[in-house]
Amino acid sequence: MKKFEKITAVIALIALALKLLQIPGADILMVLSFGILSMFYFLCTTALLNGIPFSMDLLKNNLLRNNMYGKTNEERLFGTPLMMFVTRLTRWSLAITLIGTLFKILHHPGADVMLVIGVGTLCIMAIVAIIGYLKTYSQFYVGVLVRTVIVGGLGLISYFLF
Repeated sequence: MKKFEKITAVIALIALALKLLQIPGADILMVLSFGILSMFYFLCTTALLNGIPFSMDLLKNNLLRNNMYGKTNEERLFGTPLMMFVTRLTRWSLAITLIGTLFKILHHPGADVMLVIGVGTLCIMAIVAIIGYLKTYSQFYVGVLVRTVIVGGLGLISYFLF
């Protein structure tokens, strides 16, 4: 899953560079890469942040079947109530910020509203992730913080530059 995330992010950055150079076809590549990345964050954030490996068994079978993932249990999947809240809010805010960034770069209406909402919630999530990490030293919060800083930074740059 992390490879897919990195490959899609690199393609999105290449598409952004092509758009800035005004090369034809960059808009299509941007829509595809940013769209796929936002859908990936929206659908797979729980597994990505909790370090659950992706396999075809995940698509075919029930996730909580006996011994399917060995050490994976409900605590690891869903975590504490704070982790559940952070995961749900992070998935929404990452997706909204990426789509808002796409809309802003392509000059579609409604981009400013999406970016304000998305980047605002990402700032809140960054603060929650820092506090959660200082309390528990969990890698979960490191993953949240890295993604919120990168996507939030991209959203802020697109908000002020485009």
